[in-house]
Amino acid sequence: MPTKKRDYHMLREIEEQPAAIDNLIKKYVEKNQVEMKEFREFKKKLRNIRRFSFWGIGSSFHAAMYADYLFEDLCSVPCECERADELIIRKDVLEKDTAVVVISQSGETSDLIEAVKKAKMQKVLTIGIINSKDSSLGSLLDVALNIEAGEEKALAATKAFSSQLFTLFLLAVYYNQFRSRCNEDLLAVAKELPRKISRIIKQKKEIQEIAKKYKGLNHLTVLGRHWHYPIAEEVALKCKETAYLDAEGMATETFRHGPAAVIDENFVSLIFLPKNKNYDENVVALEETIRAKGKTIAVANEETKKVKDQIVIPKIDSVLQPLLSVVAGQYFAYFIALERGLDIDNPRNIFKFIKK
Repeated sequence: MPTKKRDYHMLREIEEQPAAIDNLIKKYVEKNQVEMKEFREFKKKLRNIRRFSFWGIGSSFHAAMYADYLFEDLCSVPCECERADELIIRKDVLEKDTAVVVISQSGETSDLIEAVKKAKMQKVLTIGIINSKDSSLGSLLDVALNIEAGEEKALAATKAFSSQLFTLFLLAVYYNQFRSRCNEDLLAVAKELPRKISRIIKQKKEIQEIAKKYKGLNHLTVLGRHWHYPIAEEVALKCKETAYLDAEGMATETFRHGPAAVIDENFVSLIFLPKNKNYDENVVALEETIRAKGKTIAVANEETKKVKDQIVIPKIDSVLQPLLSVVAGQYFAYFIALERGLDIDNPRNIFKFIKK
């Protein structure tokens, strides 16, 4: 039975993202430098780190995927990302100059806690990206960075996810400072994020109109390349959690190698088309979908005549563009669920641990 409720926490939390990012800027950015007092006792250890391993589950794993790209591209350091729920059943071997970065909203996920205990036995540096300083996970870590998102009551992560991404970005810049790598220009650009997210919030009615057209959709493929592959996975998860939509996130080029066989007149994809070095390749994937009679919704930095349904969002440096793109995807998932009359904050069959 569809619910008639319309005052959802998820909508409010999507729109709290500019304030959440601004909180992190105020906390960690001083005079074009990142300062993280939480590392007071571990500065020397962080300076000597030569590999990062990022661990998470669900949305937090998608944040770990982003961090993998981020630290490799921005810091030129070897990285990996792991699903913590699978990691605990494997024999994980960590080199002594590795930092394990665990990402969690509640800090109470049992699989993550067990994974950190394994890491501690190998005496590596453990860092947490968490939303609760007094959590069980927080007490185990060498360094706990609070994402300052505040309480998130809706099950689907929105402001917590973007705050995780931004905290990881700040950590990457902080690590670079120890290696005499300057990211002052990028930090200056990062300060534009709250204002640019607010511009997307002003476009929510346009996104709702597109969602109305697709409220009866049975399957959605979400495509993104490089920085936007984790965002494709995250937006697909949002569609599953909130709208019960059979959605699949996939790397754009991976989709072209085999899965494209599923395209027909009933096929619908949402593709991220940021104006960056991968733009032309993404356009090729879009054109192939159109030729195969599939339908596409584009999230782009500028209008394109190739598709009718498009969400045009502000442009920012490629490293930070995912923090804008994901907001458009969150809105799309929210409005699909709203049009279907679902209880968006409390989807069936799943629960979320919220630390009181």
